[in-house]
Amino acid sequence: MIKFLPTLLFFLSLGFVILYVALKFKANKEFSFANSFPFESNKTSLAIRTSFILIFAFSLCSIFFYLNIYFNIFKNNYILIATIATFAICILFLFLNIVNLVNLKVHFLLFSAFAAIVTTSSVVLGFHAINAYKIDSTIWMYIVVAVIHFIKALFELILVSPLFKFSFLMDVNVDDGTLKRPKFIRLAFYEWLYLFFFIINNFLLLIVQMV
Repeated sequence: MIKFLPTLLFFLSLGFVILYVALKFKANKEFSFANSFPFESNKTSLAIRTSFILIFAFSLCSIFFYLNIYFNIFKNNYILIATIATFAICILFLFLNIVNLVNLKVHFLLFSAFAAIVTTSSVVLGFHAINAYKIDSTIWMYIVVAVIHFIKALFELILVSPLFKFSFLMDVNVDDGTLKRPKFIRLAFYEWLYLFFFIINNFLLLIVQMV
């Protein structure tokens, strides 16, 4: 049961994210990962409540996923740090669903913390995989997972750096005097992308746990 529970919790959390995204598409037919922020499409009280319930369920499953692995499988400081990071990541993503661009600086600070903690989690889980290899050097998959984590962490750092060098404001295209939303808004896209990176971290940890 201990081996099975993390798998169940991971796929439950993934399922809640899929439902959360499906709600976005249902609420707004023009929704796109490329130019729609997580806080958008919450236009009715029902959509807001449902969205928050799904985020809360996703957060609970993610947190219990890490806690189960920590207390029952890998009781080490790497998983403890990753568990604390998961608490922060889930809370920050919830706030990214609340704080809109009226509070642009606050929204950007929330995303900055969100991205930084996801990247930190990638590095910590990479060291966890190396530590698992030191315990059992016959399982080469641990090293593969560690390399993936470190490459991904470097990619996450490189990817997010332009936001701090250039304007991250939502520009608009003007066509015949009509303002149009651009097809690509980097900040919006990155908020979804770093959520995806967090899910990848969880999946790679699941692999380490199952090997």
